[in-house]
Amino acid sequence: MSKVIASTYEVLQEIGSGGGGVVYLGRHIRLNKMIVLKADKRSLSKDPESLRGEVDALKNLSHMYIPQVYDFVQEDGIVYTVMDYIEGESLDKPLKRGEHFPQPRLVEWACELLEALDYLHSRPPHGILHSDIKPANIMVTPQGDIRLIDFNIALFMGENGAVRVGRSRGYASPEHYGLDFTEPDRRTRTGNTVATGGTDTERVDGASTNSAHAPSASNSFSFRSSTTSGKTVLLDRRSDIYSVGATLYHLFTGQRPDPDAKQVKPITAFPVNPAIARIIRKAMEPNPDRRYQSAKDMLRDFERLHRDDPRAKRHRRHIREAVAAVLLIAFAGAAMTYIGLQQTNRLKELQQFATDSREALRDGEVTEAVRLALDALPENPGLYDPPEYLATARLALTNALGVYDLDARYQSWDRIDLPSEPIKVRLTPDGRRAAVLVRDGTDWKLQVFDLERRERIANLDAEPSSQAEFLFADNDTLFYAGADGLSSWNCASAAPLWPATGFPATAIALSPGGTLLATVGKDEQPEQYARFFDAATGAQAREPIGFGEQRMRFAATDGVGKSRSIHLFALDEAGHRLAVSFSDGSRTVFDLWDYAASVGLPASDFTHFDGAFVGRFLGYSSGQQNTKNMLFQIFDTENQMATMVRMDGSTSPKPVYFLVQADAPSFYVVDADTVYEINMETYKAGDLFNIEGTGREIEGFAKAGDRMILWTSPDEQNNNEYLVYNQYGRLLETGQASPAGGYIRRAAIGGPFLVAGNDNEPYLFVKKLENHEDAICFRYDSSYSHEEARLRADGDAVILFGSFEGSGFRICGADGSVVKELTWDRDDAFDGQYRRPGSTDFLGRTVESELLEMKFRDGTVEGYSVWSGEQLYREQTAPVDTSQSRLVFETPDYRVVAVNYGAPEIYRAGTDELLRTVDGVTYLRYATQVDDYLILQYAALNKTEVLQKSVILDGNLEEVAELSNLSDILPDGTLVFDDTFGNLRQSRIYSIQELMDRAKN
Repeated sequence: MSKVIASTYEVLQEIGSGGGGVVYLGRHIRLNKMIVLKADKRSLSKDPESLRGEVDALKNLSHMYIPQVYDFVQEDGIVYTVMDYIEGESLDKPLKRGEHFPQPRLVEWACELLEALDYLHSRPPHGILHSDIKPANIMVTPQGDIRLIDFNIALFMGENGAVRVGRSRGYASPEHYGLDFTEPDRRTRTGNTVATGGTDTERVDGASTNSAHAPSASNSFSFRSSTTSGKTVLLDRRSDIYSVGATLYHLFTGQRPDPDAKQVKPITAFPVNPAIARIIRKAMEPNPDRRYQSAKDMLRDFERLHRDDPRAKRHRRHIREAVAAVLLIAFAGAAMTYIGLQQTNRLKELQQFATDSREALRDGEVTEAVRLALDALPENPGLYDPPEYLATARLALTNALGVYDLDARYQSWDRIDLPSEPIKVRLTPDGRRAAVLVRDGTDWKLQVFDLERRERIANLDAEPSSQAEFLFADNDTLFYAGADGLSSWNCASAAPLWPATGFPATAIALSPGGTLLATVGKDEQPEQYARFFDAATGAQAREPIGFGEQRMRFAATDGVGKSRSIHLFALDEAGHRLAVSFSDGSRTVFDLWDYAASVGLPASDFTHFDGAFVGRFLGYSSGQQNTKNMLFQIFDTENQMATMVRMDGSTSPKPVYFLVQADAPSFYVVDADTVYEINMETYKAGDLFNIEGTGREIEGFAKAGDRMILWTSPDEQNNNEYLVYNQYGRLLETGQASPAGGYIRRAAIGGPFLVAGNDNEPYLFVKKLENHEDAICFRYDSSYSHEEARLRADGDAVILFGSFEGSGFRICGADGSVVKELTWDRDDAFDGQYRRPGSTDFLGRTVESELLEMKFRDGTVEGYSVWSGEQLYREQTAPVDTSQSRLVFETPDYRVVAVNYGAPEIYRAGTDELLRTVDGVTYLRYATQVDDYLILQYAALNKTEVLQKSVILDGNLEEVAELSNLSDILPDGTLVFDDTFGNLRQSRIYSIQELMDRAKN
């Protein structure tokens, strides 16, 4: 006889089981309805009445994509939860059979799943977490829609007061494992404690995934997941969103995602619609702050997929216009209400486009940022579109296009998606192509990209090692350690130059003359050989050299982060000599023309080497792991003697290695904080530049042409920065790989491009140097230190001036001459102003001719001619009261007032009507009106740094553009920018239509 529970539910058969209980198929006797019972054998840690209230919350759930919970009963010490029986099959089963689903159907299921999740997350009082979303917990009914099942009843049934949470491999968020990838200042959420536990197989808390019907809920919205280290990490709605993303990843790709969120193969490597891929990628961000913050937000983006289709847009527009016409005629009042609602929804949609554009630009996806900004600016506005373009959308488009970024700086250009983190990267001499070593599953690939065209042009099979070398001989020719030995590739013809050699070729050296290649295989047995090949033909160029009992030292493992070379392997210009280091710390310079003339240095304790040739000189470094035993010296190979240059690392603040690069006629050597240049023509050595006092150390560097890039050790937030210097050691700029930050571990520079990546993300961030030569309107000697630059009305001179101690002014002619230079003979300069005709000076007089005016703290006011530099007047006024400051700028339409360096207030001209207060402004410098635009120049305090900023406000006083290094606004409205490196560039203000045309083109 079958068992009956609570005189109501008949148990028919077991349909699933696990460590915490058993799931049965049953029948409601009175209603004759099929049901499911989940039996949990664990004892309750809560009193029955308290637990009853929580289960009642489950019974009140009512959603078409969630099974109904009917009852909660206890019998013979076993707790039973009774719920709907769902016919159909869970999605893990067709996945195991290798079945694939049409993407439109998957999008429908994604929307249904997110609707169910949004419903759960919005339940009072704090929402309900599912905590174990995966294909096995999604049922497909015979009607083709889905049900979200198994709500983790363990959340209510904690043993000894602790709550155990499911953790399914590949679908669980990093928070489930106690990992926290949030920004440090965001780690302050609170919630109830949840103890994670169990194995990495499937569930750790109850029935197996076959027990498909086991809902539960939580009386708190977020939970803490504690790790063995005692660190507390929270689970919240975003943890569920990660699981949704991981589930969709599996459904769209057929491949279960890696349990390590940082190691998930990019979805862009699969044939998935790019818009869908972007949604899933955002949902699976390791940092929960960068995921969707709610299921509703993610659902909105899926629903937008249909709206973004051009045919659907045209169809909707026709429907909207037709419906609006009918409603306006028949139901005017109701129509206006309906239209207002649709306009509100449309406004939110456009604002979301603008927000997504900013996020895409932050992530380095410039093309995507432009596209999204255009989506926020409908070219043919429909009935529901706002009457004016959104200022936020115009700002997003302006930033994405970078039209006012006229500095000679590297601007975000692209983000290259890779199948893994970039392990090594090299650029061509002109910088327009990049080769990147990556892993693609179990395969190792060398991917080649055309950075200018933003496309991949080759995907080559590489030797399966992070130490596999590759190099560009010129802008077209690539040599690399391929799967079949030393290989070649011509980027122009998209074909090899010659067949692979077939010999192991982990390490590669090319003579600076570009004619001879040398290789060594790291695993070659029983003896390693240096082999030599003609770079043009691939033919063997000379007999190989066997190392006998010696072996070159390679890293012991091939993991990520092991890609840095630890050996010396270099050819000289003529292909005459080969320098090699060995695992016993010895070094040999082989004479390839006369082996008997080879020179060897004895074994040593050194474990790390680096080096290169400049002419007959070999510059090489030696270091001992985890010690300060470091050495750099130059060896004269002709005279077989060390030169006078020798550096040791005994004074280094921590164990580092000397990094060496040759760029004839100089060696460049880097230690913890200093870059040295050693010129082998003049025999002069000295510090090129250093980063002492920054609290950081140099981790790597690369030089190409007249520029050098280095990257530093990370800060407490695991962010670091790159610094770009010119050949004279002047810092040109500093920045991060992407606006979102991150720890740079790989970087290269060449031509107009800069690329950077790290060990954690499958991207290569690309920046491009925009010099804007066509915008330059004046050049000056950049050695003169100044705060401000003004272009004289005739365009034949620039006036550079400042108000800091020891400053003054200089008038520079267009021919490079210095018309006049003067240094203030006092250190109490307060404010300097460039006056144009019609403006008011410090004395309240109307200015008739251009002049430079300076005010000092004792009240002295001096005026100077901007033609001759002669002093025009000197007047005495009341001393400056620095405790009281009031700046007033009058324009045709506005009066801008800033009191005591506070937030500027904008009034309508001639009235006391306050239009806007501009927050975030520390010190207002100027307010100028150009046509209908108001331009504010100000300083903003960012942590401890004062940043000079400028913005353009539209007629509604909303920000529509950010201006970098704006220095002047000419009477005709032309904007002038000073890059502080000797160039003034000019631009007009672009209309919104011009920006949109530029974006489309």
